[in-house]
Amino acid sequence: MKFIKRADQLILTIDHTWDGKHLSDFFEAYHFSKKNKHLLHQYKDYTLNHEYVYDAPLKTGDLLSLKAYERDD
Repeated sequence: MKFIKRADQLILTIDHTWDGKHLSDFFEAYHFSKKNKHLLHQYKDYTLNHEYVYDAPLKTGDLLSLKAYERDD
């Protein structure tokens, strides 16, 4: 999977290992906290191919853009 960070956005290009899996599976696999998942959904701070979707199947080549929150310890 390729990624770039631009300003406060992390932009990922989905690869074949995620083909057919859902966005919620992605969040789960990368251990997104409940708080961050909630904030992403609440403020629509992520897009899949430049559109907000709640949960959708991923395809090879999709662009997932996430707001990069500051880490709170």
